[in-house]
Amino acid sequence: MQMKKLLNKHHLQVPYSINPLPIKDLGKHRIIDCSLGSTHSAFLTETGLVYTFGRNNHGQLGSGNALPREMAVVVKGLKNKPIMVTCSELATVVATECNTFHIWGSRPIIQSPLSTLLSGQPTDKGNC
Repeated sequence: MQMKKLLNKHHLQVPYSINPLPIKDLGKHRIIDCSLGSTHSAFLTETGLVYTFGRNNHGQLGSGNALPREMAVVVKGLKNKPIMVTCSELATVVATECNTFHIWGSRPIIQSPLSTLLSGQPTDKGNC
């Protein structure tokens, strides 16, 4: 079953199911980490590619725009190899092997260096 068929076109959410549903778009990759936000998902492959899909109204897919994606797409612009991925409600965070973090989407405004609202593009604040 294709990802398009798995997702409700109006809400871009996986429908309720009591049985596991395959995500064949990612079947050719070995997935080492994944995270499910309330409206989007992210998957990390063994080779360091990050795939996202779902709603994108806050840039949480890291695609450089706010268009929703029914099919998993590769996040571009990550300079160091990712080792972990996590989704919050409206943002995605990737940690790299160089101990740097990439964050995109929006998150609550708090008093910290990471509190700015990003435009949906991954950002990298360091190199190995």
